[in-house]
Order: sequence, then C-alpha cells, then structure tokens
Amino acid sequence: MKVHDAKRSSRRRRREAGTALLIALFALLLIAVVAIALIVASGTETALTGNYRSATAAYYAALAGLEEGRGRLLTKSPDYFNNTIAGFIPAGGVPANLVSYIRNPIGGEAIDPTDLSAGNAYADREYATEFPTIGGKTVQVIDSVYVSGTSGLPGPLYKWVRITAATEESLGIDVNGSGGALNHTRLVYYDTAHVDSSGNITPSLISVNSPPSTAVQVFQVTALAVLPNGSQKMLQYVVAGGSQNLQIPAALTMVGSGVSFSAPFSPAFYVDGNDHDVVGSCNPGATPLTGLGYTTPGDLSGTNRPPMVSAHPTNYLGLNPQPSVNEVEAVIAPNLINVAGLNKVVHDLGQIADATSGTTSISDAAPGPFAGMSPSTPKIIVVNGDLTVSGWNNTGYGLLVVTGNLNFDSTASWRGLILLIGQGKFTGASGGTGDIRGGILLAKILDSAGNPLAAPAASSYIETGNGTGVYYSSCWIKAVQPAAGYSVLSFRELSQ
Repeated sequence: MKVHDAKRSSRRRRREAGTALLIALFALLLIAVVAIALIVASGTETALTGNYRSATAAYYAALAGLEEGRGRLLTKSPDYFNNTIAGFIPAGGVPANLVSYIRNPIGGEAIDPTDLSAGNAYADREYATEFPTIGGKTVQVIDSVYVSGTSGLPGPLYKWVRITAATEESLGIDVNGSGGALNHTRLVYYDTAHVDSSGNITPSLISVNSPPSTAVQVFQVTALAVLPNGSQKMLQYVVAGGSQNLQIPAALTMVGSGVSFSAPFSPAFYVDGNDHDVVGSCNPGATPLTGLGYTTPGDLSGTNRPPMVSAHPTNYLGLNPQPSVNEVEAVIAPNLINVAGLNKVVHDLGQIADATSGTTSISDAAPGPFAGMSPSTPKIIVVNGDLTVSGWNNTGYGLLVVTGNLNFDSTASWRGLILLIGQGKFTGASGGTGDIRGGILLAKILDSAGNPLAAPAASSYIETGNGTGVYYSSCWIKAVQPAAGYSVLSFRELSQ
C-alpha cells in the first residue's frame, strides 16, 4: 500500500514539474514580447522624434528665407535689394512677369530654381501653379546676405526665396468680385484707406490699373528649404508695405480751434488742392482735395473768412466751390485730430528719422540735417524745437516734422510733407518764389512753455513774403511716406 502511494505521489510531482516549466516558459515568452514591444515603440518614438526634428528644422530654415526676403524689401534696410543691385526692385512697382530669386548656395552648390528637370531637387515648380497663364517672364537673381558674408554668421539652410507681384490669379482670389476669370497681369494692392459700400474705411485688397496714393503693392514671398537628410519645406508669405496714416485732407490743413490764417494779397500766392506733379511712375489723381482745410466749424468761414481769401477767391483751388476753403473734420484721419494720435505720429517718426535735432537754423552755408536730400533720397527730419530756414536757396525732399515754430524763407522750396505738430505755427517771409508741393498740416498741441494741451488749440499760418504757395501732390506725399515694414497678410505651407 505504501509502495503504491509512493508511486502515485511521484507521478503527481512529475506532472506539477511539467506545469511549472510551461508557466515559466509562458512567463519568459510574455517578458520577451513586452521587451520587443518596448524596443519597437522606442524605435518608433526615436523615428518620430527625428522626423519632427527634421521637419521643424526645415520649417524654420524656410521661415528664415521668408524673413530675409521680407526684410530686404524695406528701403531703409542696409540689405535692401537695390543697395546691392541698382533697380532690382523697380521704382514704379514690380510688374507681374518679373520673378526675383534670392539664392543661398551653401558650400558653393549649384542652385537653379528655374531648372525644372526631374533631377533638380531645388526646382521651383510652384511658380507654374500660381502663374499658369502668364508668359514672357523676366528672371533676376541675387545672393543671400549670408552668401555675401555681410552677416559674418552661418546662414540658414534654405535654398531659394522667390518674390513676385501678387495678382488675382496667383492669389487664387477674385479680388474685385467680378465673377470672371482671375486676372493674371493686373497687380493687387492693399489700400489702407479703402472705403466700403457704406462709406466706412475698411483696409482691403484691391486690383486696379491706377491705384490710389494710399495703396501699396502686394507681394508673394515664397521660400524652399532642403536639409542634408532630404527634409523639405516650402512656405509662403503674402505681404504689403505698411506706413503711417499721414494722408492729409487738404493742401494746407489747420487742426484745432480758432485757427489763424494770413497770406499775401499777391495774385501769385496759391493754396491749391488740385493734384500736381508726376513723380516717377506716379501720376496725379483725378480727385482734388480742399485747398485750405480747417477742423473746427466756422473757423475760416462766413465772417471769419480771411480778407486775402475774399480778395483772391480763384487762388484757393481744389474742391468746389471756389474759394476752396472747407471744414475737413469729417474726413481727416482720426490720429491727426486728437492730441494722443498726433503725439504718437511725432514719436513714431522720431524713431525712424534720418536726422533729428533741437532748435536749428538752416542756410546754404550750414544745411545741417537738410544736406543730402534728393528726389530719390528723401529724408525724414524731426526738429524738436524751432526751425529757421533762411538763405537756403534749394529744394528739400522728404517729411519734415517741427514741434516748435517753423520760419520758412520763401526762397526755399519743399517736396513732400511738412508736419508742424507742437506749436503748430508756420511763418513765411522774404521775396522768393519758392513753393511747397505735397502738403502741410499744422496742429498746436503744446502751450508756449512746451506743456501738452488737453485738445488741439489754435494753429496759425502767416505768410508775408511772395512765395507762390502750397500745392497738393499725392505723388510727393506717397514718395516720402515712411515705410513701417512689410506686414504679413497671410501665411501658408505649400505642398510639394
């Protein structure tokens, strides 16, 4: 009996030992499967991380190309295209068939985005997508600032940047809402003073053959980046130049309450709101402005009309009736009629001025900040104090800001804008025949001690000489508008 029990116990132990082995094998198999899964997951995570790193690097390389292209459109940039190649950006605007490339051949590699052969990894095939119908394109090329070595730093890995003029076809937008085929040659502009059907100012895109002076051309900036591992990104900006809102409502605009105007009784003196002067490719508009404008009802009207205006009504031209002396409060830009806005204009222009000074006298012998101006190189000059221009027998070009009193000898002339924001006082004297073409705005926002006022007070214009007057010119105003950089209107990644 005991022998039988012993045998049965031995068989049971053998069965249990086999079961334990199977359990051990299954446990090892499970551990192996988990380990393999962890290894695979780790490898996948590593691959995903590597792909994300490469995609991010390519993205930022292309973005760097976009920023170089956008930055070099700015005329005040030391790397402005035309500082390297004269006329690279045409003065009258970029035509639709002009294709401009920035190449970035790192290590001397050959980069030709116009080569559309199958073996060219850097081919610009996107151009044909945006401009499928335009013909006779003109291609021009410039090197990246990193290639030229001006930065002294290693550059990003983008290959090229393309800059083209926007059209309805290239944007894929029916800008004019005509419902017909998208125009592929007419340029698109961004008009900061565009008026909608309800009469409200609504900045927007427009597509016209003759843009208003408030409009700026729209560009498409496209960049391709290719990393050594083959990762690629193509990005695109749609950009437009920004500017201060310095569109005046009259040839001579007098802001404030109780303004004072005194001019020669001479028949040679004019305040003319008709648009004058062709400047480059800019032609005068057909719509005149008021000749002499004021912002407080009744200031220069009725019994307050200056006697010299009544004596020579046909010398004050512009919006009818003659004399063109009208209230402009309803049409003047809001930032030019309140103290905060006017202060901001002076501050912002001071930040980008070509020259600033305190109280200054200008003459032929001592031109000071007036030196070096020309039609193609206007200046932004800010004088924080009084400015006296006497014995300066020349023409100035640009945007002149004076916070004190301006004494302007009528032997001198000016092309552009004169902003007298501060004391808001203009005094003209002597017997010259100089004139001002562009416009003048006067606003008294400081008291005699230079302290700020709560609201614009009485600005004043006094002309005792024989100067020929003030003539509105949208082209000169446009030519001297300070560029505030190229704003991004849209941004997208393009498929390849």
